[in-house]
Amino acid sequence: MTNESAENAGTDDFADIDEDVRVLADDLLLVIGTEPPDAPIGPGSTFFEDIGLESIEFAALAGRLRARHGDRVDLTEIVAGLDIDEFADLTVADLARHIAAARHEEPHD
Repeated sequence: MTNESAENAGTDDFADIDEDVRVLADDLLLVIGTEPPDAPIGPGSTFFEDIGLESIEFAALAGRLRARHGDRVDLTEIVAGLDIDEFADLTVADLARHIAAARHEEPHD
């Protein structure tokens, strides 16, 4: 992750990170529909290799996150700061930390 606030934020700083992971996993299951991944979605699951998310599903997830969290959680903005390897290795926990950090930031204008 390249977002400094997310990098510096430990799970102790955001007591609800487990809840963010659970909600994010639920959103992912809704996005992928009737074909869940072979393994349960967990904090260490990567979006593309482990979950098998397609680009259209990733876009749908971005929409769900914006609807749930508002402009504070902009998945496009989050991934724009990642290089290709970081993007490929992005895990559910990484995104959950971004979500938790965004809740503690001032809203975007």
